[in-house]
Amino acid sequence: MSLSLSLGLSIGKSYGGGGSSSTVGETSGIVANRLQAPTAVGTIQANATSRRVHYAHPQAAITDLQCVDTAWYIADGTLVPTNGDSRSIKRYIEYPDGVFHQVLWSGLATKTISTGSVKSDVVISSVTGQPLIIPAGAKFAERTVNLTSSVTNFPLIEMPANNSTLGLEDGNTASTDLGNSGTISADASLYTFGSTCIVGKIGKGQTGPTAKSYVVVGDSIIFGQGDITSV
Repeated sequence: MSLSLSLGLSIGKSYGGGGSSSTVGETSGIVANRLQAPTAVGTIQANATSRRVHYAHPQAAITDLQCVDTAWYIADGTLVPTNGDSRSIKRYIEYPDGVFHQVLWSGLATKTISTGSVKSDVVISSVTGQPLIIPAGAKFAERTVNLTSSVTNFPLIEMPANNSTLGLEDGNTASTDLGNSGTISADASLYTFGSTCIVGKIGKGQTGPTAKSYVVVGDSIIFGQGDITSV
């Protein structure tokens, strides 16, 4: 039997571990939907690319995006965080469709993830040269590429049914680097890989209550209203 708990969290203070502090008229915290800890592992070949779609926070434009990745996954049965294999990745934020903004880690285009959790630099727009801004409620995607040859225990995000059945735009390539080019169509996979969380700033909070985000905990696969466009 599963028990899930939704927590409405005020995020008026800056998310810890990096990034700049909030200013008047901004709220810092979780800025997108469809984010969860990996719940499975699988074998991923070198250059395999996963495209995972998100929607920006609905209350105001978001900026100062940073991606949080974990080396671990939640193991079946024990529900205990367990380290996956070390892997190196690169990533691009796709917004709008077909426009790519590179994610960097301390100025570097690739990141090796082996223990704990890591957070990227603020994503800079390839168009403006300034921190990427995504309008409230807008669709965007992350494209993550595995750069390590044949990772056996690669932490994966598990869905309750395959992407195409759910009406999701998520998709994967088996061994083709499409990090910042080409089309990745929805596929019949139950799994994607990418950020555990995307944090940033929401342009709301100068008057009235600050923006809110939600964290859901439990022992079932996380999937909620609004995660697909038909709901």
